[in-house]
Amino acid sequence: MEMMWLSVVALLFAALVLLARSYVDFRRKEYLWAGICLAGALAILCAPIQSHAVKIDLPQTSER
Repeated sequence: MEMMWLSVVALLFAALVLLARSYVDFRRKEYLWAGICLAGALAILCAPIQSHAVKIDLPQTSER
């Protein structure tokens, strides 16, 4: 469980760095690099993170 949180924090940090780099590149009018960094940050933030799923079986209802 601890490794999952460590990887989540690392990914969020990487996305934050990419967002900051995108801002800096945009201010320098390097729009291509700003777009690449922004796309990378969005890809990290939109990626699904696997978690522990719990399946609960409910009893069947009888039809009358």
